[in-house]
Amino acid sequence: MGFSRTNITQLAGNRLQIYNRQELANDWWTARTRKINADGYYTKSMNTTDKAIAETNAVVWYNNLLVRIDQGYVPVSKTVNQICDLYLKQMKKEVARGDRSQRNHDDYEIVVDKFIREYFGKKQIDRIPTKDVENFIIWRQDYYLTGKGAAQKTVT
Repeated sequence: MGFSRTNITQLAGNRLQIYNRQELANDWWTARTRKINADGYYTKSMNTTDKAIAETNAVVWYNNLLVRIDQGYVPVSKTVNQICDLYLKQMKKEVARGDRSQRNHDDYEIVVDKFIREYFGKKQIDRIPTKDVENFIIWRQDYYLTGKGAAQKTVT
């Protein structure tokens, strides 16, 4: 990578590490564990400079990863913005192959950027409760009546 790990501490039978990153001034601890059946590591900041707290939080994080994997879930959730990026990237490939028109892509991109990203944006995709989806539907219906879009003279 481009950084140096210091103060490496092995946990969970050497399947989990916590460490400091030399280039970071805040001395926060980071946890990492090797991905199962894939190259690389899952990493997560422990958001603390206290080693004992970092160790406890790292083990909890690691155990939660194992449970998610065991239950068939994606180990590390993506944000709605990340999912939107993947979706639009896939649509561009479909346009390049001739499977989708550029106009179709452009129409969907507007909807994704104006509504999905604006409302859900940074939320983790797997942590959106039903109530948020119900509220989105209401927000979307009101967008051009009383919401942000009400000030627009014309809608394209």
